[in-house]
Amino acid sequence: MRLWTKYTLKKGLSKKFQQKKHATFEDFEKAMGGYESNEYYSNIRVFFDRYFDERKKIWDNFLNKNLNKNQTILSLATGRGINELKLINEKFNITCSDLKVPECFNASKNIFGDFKYIEKNILQSSSEVKYDCIMVFSLIHIFSSEELKVFFNNVSDSLNEKGSLLLDFGGAEDNLYSFFYHDFYLKIEAVLIQFFGKLFKNPYDIITRHHGYRHKNNEIFEIAKLNGFKLVTFEQNDHKTEFERSKIISLLIKKIPFIRYFFYFLGKKLPFLRMAKFEKIANV
Repeated sequence: MRLWTKYTLKKGLSKKFQQKKHATFEDFEKAMGGYESNEYYSNIRVFFDRYFDERKKIWDNFLNKNLNKNQTILSLATGRGINELKLINEKFNITCSDLKVPECFNASKNIFGDFKYIEKNILQSSSEVKYDCIMVFSLIHIFSSEELKVFFNNVSDSLNEKGSLLLDFGGAEDNLYSFFYHDFYLKIEAVLIQFFGKLFKNPYDIITRHHGYRHKNNEIFEIAKLNGFKLVTFEQNDHKTEFERSKIISLLIKKIPFIRYFFYFLGKKLPFLRMAKFEKIANV
């Protein structure tokens, strides 16, 4: 496990600020651009045209390969629930959940029909209702190793015998490549942009935030195993998102299009999506 720090540049006065790790529902909601209802809730087609992006398509492909409509499914950290609503529209039996029920819930029901959305913090307790499958995407990167142990234990207690867990790890693995890129390159890039911005009277503030943790794949597999899970399948995808964090690399790709292939090749060492299916094989 390694601390994951994000460096964000914002037009300002060439100052440096530090932010704490997101902890509340409101923190996560703000980070995701808000969960309010809006004009994109006019109908199903408009909704998916706006929100069903490339990452959601990759998740959807993984979900469809590993779910069936006879299962009872719990989604944790649902948020706006783009993937969940697509499955609900396809008649999967899904209960959505998050730390709070978002404001857009009623707007979602207006176009997708009635469905369940409950408040749930999986670190505090397991579910009273047991499910055949639990799906969790882009959440566990905020958990420390000790919190991961609690997470897997409570998920196990929330599953029926031989139930499954579909999990996206949320960002690149902790390895030499991600260590150099996140902990050195992106930090140095932010400092250089701030320096030259101040020099040319275009000042930026640097906002440093504890984003969560990067875990090795084997670390997650081992914690899952200790909590009664067997790894069934593992997929990696999206070799470009990590480089979109860099203003300089993004500009290079925009100005010199063919250079994107070089970074996509490097991106194979930094896959943003790491998706696994685990099966519960024992109670711990």
